[in-house]
Amino acid sequence: METAALPVPAQVEPPVAAVSGLTGMRRLVTRTASFAGLQGLFQLCGFASGLLLVNLLPKSEYALVTVALSMLGAMHVLCDLGITVAVMSIGGRVYRDGKRFGSLIGTALRMRWRLALVVTPVLIVLLVFLLRHTQTGWLEIAAITGVLLLCLSCELANVIYGDVVVLRGLVRRFQLIDLVAALSRLAAIGLFVVGGVLSALTALVAAWIGLLVRFWQLRRTATGEVDLTAPEVAEDRHEMRRIMRLQAPNALFYCIQGQIAIWILGFFAGQDQVADFGALGRFMAITAFLTAFLSAVLVPGFTWLQETAALRRRYAAIVGGMLLIALGISLMAWAIPGPLLWILGRQYHHLTAELPLMVVSMLFGFLVNVVWSLNASKAWITVSSWFNIPLTLAAQIGLACVLDLTTVHGAIWFTIGCQVPNAVLCLIDSWRGLRAGGTDRQTPALPTTHVDERVV
Repeated sequence: METAALPVPAQVEPPVAAVSGLTGMRRLVTRTASFAGLQGLFQLCGFASGLLLVNLLPKSEYALVTVALSMLGAMHVLCDLGITVAVMSIGGRVYRDGKRFGSLIGTALRMRWRLALVVTPVLIVLLVFLLRHTQTGWLEIAAITGVLLLCLSCELANVIYGDVVVLRGLVRRFQLIDLVAALSRLAAIGLFVVGGVLSALTALVAAWIGLLVRFWQLRRTATGEVDLTAPEVAEDRHEMRRIMRLQAPNALFYCIQGQIAIWILGFFAGQDQVADFGALGRFMAITAFLTAFLSAVLVPGFTWLQETAALRRRYAAIVGGMLLIALGISLMAWAIPGPLLWILGRQYHHLTAELPLMVVSMLFGFLVNVVWSLNASKAWITVSSWFNIPLTLAAQIGLACVLDLTTVHGAIWFTIGCQVPNAVLCLIDSWRGLRAGGTDRQTPALPTTHVDERVV
């Protein structure tokens, strides 16, 4: 049986990398401008929502928001375990058939709900433990847990419905849906501020409102594109389970890896340290926009290149350009931390040493993701697939022995150090791939499961 290439939706133009000369440059500029406009508004709304919470909530309340959202991110990852990877893989072959694609979507939704019934109770126990460690009352813990479950119920479907929109080529509509959801969350926070009832609980309610608006829009769009009542195809279920078995170790590892700094501070330190770390994390908006541009514009173009010299030039241009941007932002954070801390409010003005370090940590992680994404698009991830988890675990053990993990400073250094093994391994994979040229002749490894940034 021949292996069919992923079809390109009729609504989506070929990647600009496939078009040469002035025409390709014009398409790149037009596509980038269109993408950047909506994506910039979306990121701005999210950043504004975060800044309102950082500035107006007491540290004790913001610490609760930070812990709760970190747990929601963990739930998001562990309720997937490769299901969305399977949807994209199988959906790339059947997305033109609304009934067949609808059957796949229905299967994915049912499997995510089954996973949620297994993993959610375990994470709720961990959430209760961390909240009680910060002296939170039982009634507030119950309310926070209830709102998180409402958020999760929306997010379980949002990811799958989002895949429908993307695979059907409705990228601009997908961006508009995200923008409306972000505006809804921002408006809800504003209403709570005006009403004088802003708290950790109402901040989470605002997050749920944004997810609910997104759910309503995505479901309406997906229902118009596919038949969600189509009967299940056994082959899809078997393929999803196969991918889940392969993906589960990575998902478990990266679930813990993504939240470990907050959990360590929540266990060994106190509310102030958790709030400080969470507030500094709001500058993740810097890399969020760049990451979205990378995945929507740069990686697809790189994927279509086949000629070795062109691959090397494009790789150097992407990595070199992102490195220069990262260096510029890092230097600005070191030179003038005051204005950036002013954005966070008086409660965080003392973090003059931690802010530049946090920015470096974020940008270092972003650069590692740039290299990994380019490698993954060409299946150049043999070395990192085998050695990343054991080397990162070894690094974590070593760092835990030498760093003071009860401080924000120590937690940031811990985060940076944990990314070093993956950075080295990704560079080795890049060197091997660029030396050989083209795509490896092995079966591409499954991409790592990451937390959807829209959740937090």
